[in-house]
Amino acid sequence: MKKENKALFYILSFTWGLPFVLVGLLVLAFIRIFLHKKIFDYKVIAGRICIIWNSTLPGAINLGIVYILDKDSMFSVRLHKHEIGHSIQNAFLGPLFIPVIGIPSLIRASLWDKYSFKIYKKTGKFPDYDGIWFEGQATKLGATYVENEITEDINKRIKLEK
Repeated sequence: MKKENKALFYILSFTWGLPFVLVGLLVLAFIRIFLHKKIFDYKVIAGRICIIWNSTLPGAINLGIVYILDKDSMFSVRLHKHEIGHSIQNAFLGPLFIPVIGIPSLIRASLWDKYSFKIYKKTGKFPDYDGIWFEGQATKLGATYVENEITEDINKRIKLEK
């Protein structure tokens, strides 16, 4: 596994990737001011701000250097690395991230349950969420650059919970 170059990540995120980073920071400010009672916790994981939503609705969303997930998923290494992978995509694609990956990913996620059950009924198997290039790439980037950091952080948190 390679180690992420944090300096390069932040330079790209706060220059080329700034539009989506600003969206994430604005959402973070809005949540902290108006929706703070719906938040279970905040964590910094692999240099990103993770908002853990006090909800059982499954799923997550990446907003540049901020990502949100439900509390039932807070110990899912796969979900953390996937969302952090999207932050790496944003750093490299900059303003192209939103139309090329952000919007298609949001549409795919919102239709995923209906689509996957339709495929399951036909084939008896659920399709792979990472089967489309931008989702698979996000998971692969997270696994390549930050999986060890995520795993260590989550293992520490699991020990604290016990």
